[in-house]
Amino acid sequence: MSRTVFIPKTGNASRPEDFRPISVPSVIVRQLNAILASRLTSSVDWDPRQRGFLPTDGCADNATIVDLILRDHHRRFASCYIGTLDVSKAFDSVSHAAVIDTLAAYGAPRGLVDYVQSTYEGGGTSLNGRGWRSEEFVPARGVKQGDPLSPLMFNPVFDRLLRSLPSEIGVSVGNARTNAAAFADDLMLFASTPKGLQTLLDTTVDFLSSVGLTLNANKCFTISVKGQPKQKCTVIESRSFCIGLRKCPALKRSEERKYQFHCGWDGPV
Repeated sequence: MSRTVFIPKTGNASRPEDFRPISVPSVIVRQLNAILASRLTSSVDWDPRQRGFLPTDGCADNATIVDLILRDHHRRFASCYIGTLDVSKAFDSVSHAAVIDTLAAYGAPRGLVDYVQSTYEGGGTSLNGRGWRSEEFVPARGVKQGDPLSPLMFNPVFDRLLRSLPSEIGVSVGNARTNAAAFADDLMLFASTPKGLQTLLDTTVDFLSSVGLTLNANKCFTISVKGQPKQKCTVIESRSFCIGLRKCPALKRSEERKYQFHCGWDGPV
């Protein structure tokens, strides 16, 4: 059993969404799970496009990739279509069945799969606030923020998404080709054509739906860079893309939007 505490995201937090729940297991459990996480990290062949929760400066790597792609396509007057995606409550919503099935598919030892399954099906938590504590209960979905093993439960699920993206779609810089860059649940998609980006978006929506996740269309946006070799320039196009049945906001020439790859994880990694 764990205890779940609430960390305020802002100084004047008052609504439920203003707090981040952190589940804190016992010191012994955290130590055991830290050992298991270390062994799992070194034994799994992660997709190189995923740079979250790994011993590398993933934020700098992904920011460099995005910058390189934009600069290269501007220099060559080539077209590039980018989607930046926000997964709604990814760590809180991913299904336990998806986590267990993914671990088994990746060849994790049967003992580890059974241990994780028993932890999520038989281990629960209680909500703790100032002067109050709820009854213990077992959550039906999501991974435990604050548990060292949880990032390694989430990463393989997103790894499956990256591997499901059509390899023939993407952008090229020199001899290197890519169609995605991820940092945990932060995801950017790259395509050289509008049709290609829409295909990547459709593939992503379908996969996320299969593991109990959805995209927050209002926090997603696309950038359409149209190459014009004859005029020796690139321009920002006004193109519409869909996320499921909803239109995804498109960045206009006169707009600015800050995008940050962030961990979104407040527990030990």
